[in-house]
Amino acid sequence: MTVDPLRGSNATDVSVTDRGTRNLGLDVVRAVAVSMVLITHWGAVISWWIGLQWPRIIALSGFFGVELFFALSGFLIGLLLLELIERDASAHGWWRFMMRRWLRTLPLYGLCLAGLAIFWRPAGNLLAYLAHYGTLTQNLLWSMPDDNWFGVSWSLSVEEWFYLLFSVLLVGSVALTGQRTLHLDSCSPCFLSSCDVRYQTRRCGIPTFTRLRYCASMRSRTG
Repeated sequence: MTVDPLRGSNATDVSVTDRGTRNLGLDVVRAVAVSMVLITHWGAVISWWIGLQWPRIIALSGFFGVELFFALSGFLIGLLLLELIERDASAHGWWRFMMRRWLRTLPLYGLCLAGLAIFWRPAGNLLAYLAHYGTLTQNLLWSMPDDNWFGVSWSLSVEEWFYLLFSVLLVGSVALTGQRTLHLDSCSPCFLSSCDVRYQTRRCGIPTFTRLRYCASMRSRTG
């Protein structure tokens, strides 16, 4: 049980971050997403090893598995952010929130990055690779490297940058205005722009911001 400072000590809502509770539905979604990604990665390796053609529809399951992960992560982090703006919509509260998120992912990511840099060096300049991967900008404004070094990290880059920018917009708007009811309005630009980016990159055929700039330039010439 939690005490809501905005509604008084009689609030009896159960916190969405209560460590003592689990949601079976979310666990099922997480298990399905993991299974879909594993089927794609390991299925391709096994089918190549035994000389079979991997069905395309099964190979695409990994894509939908990542989509499920994004949706699940967005739901959980979104609930935490809504709790944050109700409790402590300040720079200190935001920084504490982000540090907790980063400590869950970045230490292991850095360990994997260091191990790959030592035992499986990329085809290009190592320092340039480490600069991009170390700041999670390996596919932010350009394509992933041609050699697909540490290719599975593309989703973490997307996720971390979205939560960084989205949380700044959400918490910042509430902190500056002092009105928590405006958080949906502040979310709208993120949702609408991300949908537009997704549509434009799909229309161009390649999901990268490099091609998005190409689409924008072509549209300006024809418009």
